[in-house]
Amino acid sequence: MPKKQLLYKRDDKPPFLLNLFLGLQHAILIIPGSVIAPLIVANIIGTPDEQKHMLVFVTMLITGIASYVQIRKFGKIGSGYLRQRRPLGAF
Repeated sequence: MPKKQLLYKRDDKPPFLLNLFLGLQHAILIIPGSVIAPLIVANIIGTPDEQKHMLVFVTMLITGIASYVQIRKFGKIGSGYLRQRRPLGAF
């Protein structure tokens, strides 16, 4: 069986449309996990609906900021690679 070769190396840049498609796919897979965790916690502790909306908003905002810092690499903070931050089950 022939050995498969990588299409792109670590620092290669794929075409724009491929990057766009993969970015959308990535976002579609990340967003539900980032929304479900705070909603589960909010339902368990009996949070009113108005506060659930704010909890999801703040969770998405902090997730976006943390992911941006991780991607952009500010000094020694961040990796410079796409590593999204999102809430886990241990919220």
